[in-house]
Amino acid sequence: MPLTFDSDDAPERKADACRRWLDELPLDTRFRQKELAGGAAAPGALAAFFRRFAGVSPKRYFDRRRVQFCRRQLADPLVPIKTIAIDLGFRRLSDFSEWVNLRFGAPPRRLRERLLARKQPPAP
Repeated sequence: MPLTFDSDDAPERKADACRRWLDELPLDTRFRQKELAGGAAAPGALAAFFRRFAGVSPKRYFDRRRVQFCRRQLADPLVPIKTIAIDLGFRRLSDFSEWVNLRFGAPPRRLRERLLARKQPPAP
């Protein structure tokens, strides 16, 4: 669903509307900047507003949501890795593994092991 707002809205309101829209997008969405404006303004202008007020591009903001979700899900040993990949919109586990490796420096299983090791209390 494209983002829409009044063209006479203040830049702060446009950036806030963009943030809310990004927060509601399903994590398996293929993010396309051109969908941001929904015809109300140039996508580049909206991205500039957002970058000015949020400190990052809309795409980076959305990617951070995906990374945070991935980290939380991998920290739960009961959630299958394949389920996480599907929830994030990956059709192939190998693509998900590459995505995780690029962002975290380790494949999903190894990252899960690290996250679970941090949760364990130290041995006496």
